[in-house]
Amino acid sequence: FKYGKKYGYLKTAGDFWKDEHAIADAKCYIRYMIARYGYSKNILNWELCNEISTCTGDESDIRAWCAEMCDYIRKTDANNHMISVSSAKYDDPIIFDKLFDFINVHWYGYASLEQYLTKLSSYTIMYNKPVFASELGISWDEAIVNETVMHQQIWSCAMGLSCGAAASWYWEQIDA
Repeated sequence: FKYGKKYGYLKTAGDFWKDEHAIADAKCYIRYMIARYGYSKNILNWELCNEISTCTGDESDIRAWCAEMCDYIRKTDANNHMISVSSAKYDDPIIFDKLFDFINVHWYGYASLEQYLTKLSSYTIMYNKPVFASELGISWDEAIVNETVMHQQIWSCAMGLSCGAAASWYWEQIDA
């Protein structure tokens, strides 16, 4: 292999999803993570990719990779931890895929508390699976947060149809 190339042994970033060597390497990494941390009941889930919508590659290749990794994890993880993927788009079709055990939402730029609560609740009902807002913020590029905003995000999700409290991206602004 020629190292020092922008994508290592891959020709393009999108090759990650379909290159046999990259797939084998991903499985080795996943196997290590399961062997190292899979015993723990404190692991919520294996998130295959954070904000997968920002990745380069063909959607069908990405979905096929996710299917293969989900199958591999389910065969390897003796403790049957849940599996998810997140997206930078709150309505990205892949987060609703039947491959995943829950809907993992990242949502920035919502218009109102009512808008995101209604949308997240509708996901729970439409897809008949838990919804978790693992990232939630008024804006992705500005730290628009205060105690009131954080309180509303946490409690509205916890008391709504979400499976837990929303995780604010800007928690450090409050915790400082």
